[in-house]
Amino acid sequence: MYPLKTIIISRDDQVLPEIRRELHNARAEIDSCYPDVASMIEHVSLGHDEMRLFIVHLDSIDDLTALKHLSGIYVGRPILALVDGNPSVPAIVHAMREGATQVVLVPFQSDDFDEALQSIETQFGHSVGKSRLIAVTGSHGGAGATTISVNLAYEIAQTFELDCILLELSTSIGVLSSFLNIEPRHTTRDLLEIGEDLDAYILQHAMVSFVERLSVLPGPFHAAVDFQPSPVARQRLIQCARQLADIVIVDVPPTLDNDQFEILDVANAVVLVAEQTIPSIQMTSESLRLGIRAHSPVVVINKFDADLEGFGTSRLANILKTDRLRTISDDRAVVNASINSGRPLRMIASHSPALSDIDALAEDVVGKSRRHRPRPSLLRNLFTAGASMFAGHDV
Repeated sequence: MYPLKTIIISRDDQVLPEIRRELHNARAEIDSCYPDVASMIEHVSLGHDEMRLFIVHLDSIDDLTALKHLSGIYVGRPILALVDGNPSVPAIVHAMREGATQVVLVPFQSDDFDEALQSIETQFGHSVGKSRLIAVTGSHGGAGATTISVNLAYEIAQTFELDCILLELSTSIGVLSSFLNIEPRHTTRDLLEIGEDLDAYILQHAMVSFVERLSVLPGPFHAAVDFQPSPVARQRLIQCARQLADIVIVDVPPTLDNDQFEILDVANAVVLVAEQTIPSIQMTSESLRLGIRAHSPVVVINKFDADLEGFGTSRLANILKTDRLRTISDDRAVVNASINSGRPLRMIASHSPALSDIDALAEDVVGKSRRHRPRPSLLRNLFTAGASMFAGHDV
């Protein structure tokens, strides 16, 4: 879904259907439509934080009074100006000085209109200050942080209806491509190599759109031991992601060094993943002691068996000295089926108790409730039953 509602200002009955078609293709919601700027101003009152994209079909490139009036009243809102004919470059520059964010010539080409929308989305679609950064990290390798990251991102995008980006910050070798069965053209390493010159437009075109509202950027799928990105490059990547989504989830390697802690420092929420074993609990306790406790993490016990003696939630919370303990039910056959099929849990087993726990975790770290709870389909249940037959091993 395009993040900005649109207001169309045009009196041309031939151009209006084209505008509506292009906005429909971009999944942009049309708020209202007016014949001229004066009538729109008379009827539209926006609050201080309300954003709109104004699409204005100019009567003439030589008369920009209405455009200037519009930009002066609705300060800080983007304006896409549609201009007839083939105006000169100085005329287009003048239109932008009078308030146009982008200028598209009429009759317009779909690609041109779409590029203008994308540029506006990059600049105005999401506020970094309002975007929420969630860091998911394991207390050790193999705890299940990537599995939780994938399903957390999918649930936030699909059941919370929030634009979400999932970044895998491994710089040596990643597994996200395998988890989602995707073949990305670019990885986090490619963008981290750009460094300070990275911008949101580059990131937007580098990511893979997995489903509506969820884009992913996996780590490198070939080993790379000679690459060490700068802290500035990492922060730039995160900053650009926050310009493009409501929620950014970063899958952070459990390195227990400055690279890890610098990412946790800027996160709005930290999820520390562990397992229900003595070595894992010991590693989790040590991770908390070495600095992760300072970030007030939600400690998640993955593959949790409530019947396992000596590992109940009260005792684990006491050992780890945390009042933010959550569990993910042990449903490993279904989880393995999900991983082996390259699909999130919701797509193959919406009834899974592990998924219910992930939804509860999502509500905790996002700070709001889900908008709807998708129903399982017969096809998905049949797929789950078949896939589970081949998923008996541990992950």
